Amino acid sequence: MADPLKPPARDPETPGSAPDPEADPVRALDLEAVRTLRREAQREESDLSYLRRLLQGRIDILRAELTRRADPDAAPAGPGPAPVMEQLSEILAERRAPARGARHVTVHPPRTERYRIRIERMLADVELSDLAALS
Repeated sequence: MADPLKPPARDPETPGSAPDPEADPVRALDLEAVRTLRREAQREESDLSYLRRLLQGRIDILRAELTRRADPDAAPAGPGPAPVMEQLSEILAERRAPARGARHVTVHPPRTERYRIRIERMLADVELSDLAALS
């Protein structure tokens, strides 16, 4: 039986109950701090998206070359640019994935130095694109 002299515990879901800052540290932040954290998270998401797109482009090019090598009779013979080079615009064309909501992520080169360094290292790593080593 509940103690009639002890006040009932506050339910955080009950309207009008005071939030407990120790239970949820975000509630202790003022509105400007929350907005700043949101902007930082959006920048981080955008930087990661840019990095992911660079990696995905490299994967798509390698996949196309592996497909070409698996069926050499399908590729046109003769001098000139490699068949993969001729198909670059098609290979790198952004394919639309099914809609996952109303989120919009702006894609631009990263603003933070840490992602710039990571991208430069990734692009300089020739082993990532060495099909002879991968096959």
